Amino acid sequence: MKKDDLQPHDWFFRIVFSNPKSVKTLIDIFLPKLSKKIEIGSLKLVNIEKLSKKKKKFMLDLLYSFKVKNHDAFLRLVFEHKSYVDPNLPIQLKYYEAVLWEESLKENKKYPPIINIVLYHGKENWNIPTKLPENLDKTLEELTSNLNYTLIDLSKIDDGKLVSYEDYCTVLSLLTMKYIFENEENLDIIFKRLALHKDSECIYLILDYIVAVKEDTEKIEQMLKEVFGGEKEMMTLTGKWKMEGKMEGIKEGIKESLIDLIETKFGDNGSKFVDIINKVEEVDKLKQLLKVVALATNIEEVEEKIRELV
Repeated sequence: MKKDDLQPHDWFFRIVFSNPKSVKTLIDIFLPKLSKKIEIGSLKLVNIEKLSKKKKKFMLDLLYSFKVKNHDAFLRLVFEHKSYVDPNLPIQLKYYEAVLWEESLKENKKYPPIINIVLYHGKENWNIPTKLPENLDKTLEELTSNLNYTLIDLSKIDDGKLVSYEDYCTVLSLLTMKYIFENEENLDIIFKRLALHKDSECIYLILDYIVAVKEDTEKIEQMLKEVFGGEKEMMTLTGKWKMEGKMEGIKEGIKESLIDLIETKFGDNGSKFVDIINKVEEVDKLKQLLKVVALATNIEEVEEKIRELV
């Protein structure tokens, strides 16, 4: 995979899972025991600006805080989209556990639990154990400091397990990530699902992601035409997709998502840009800003892009 191909996967993942509802769905599907114990409304995206400034060697993916029986905990979402399995991942996970504990110790003198979830959709088989190190001796096992993480390998997940959940935006996003590296013809399952939910705003985000990776808008449109059964039916979707700049509801939906994300990630520092964002009318600019905020680890990156675009 070329280096430039990585960015669409990053921004798509971060926009989708910067929404606590999508994270809750992910936990419902893959960690149901934990899901039942998380206090309602306690799952919140953490502002990582301070951490990313302090520790620049690695970049946090997405970090959430939550409560179980009034006890604080962290949930870290790591997205692996490489064409190879990165053996350095466990080192990064352990490294950030130390960073989070260091900051938590300063604030409340506690070491909260940290749950690592690795979402993988690469083509190579995942071969890194989910519990490290692997000890054959029982005494060593008892005394060794271990690292463990939950692996969600989308290539191994049955589609039926996903589509049984009502949050179809999150489900469709997961299915798209699962099949994005397949030949265009194998994306039929995604387009058939899109046809069932063609009035949802998240469909346009998914289509943007597919085209960004496949780089063939005409081919995608032809496939949509075949799935929808004709030119007229296909235009119901692609016409809106192309003309979304003239659709006030979609534009306002992007603004709402952008403002919510920037305020969640950067607090008061992000709120100062709300008035500027509300004045932007071009959908392309709003979508660029949404991607920038999703990927940014500090407010300066966002401010620079806003000055450039607005």
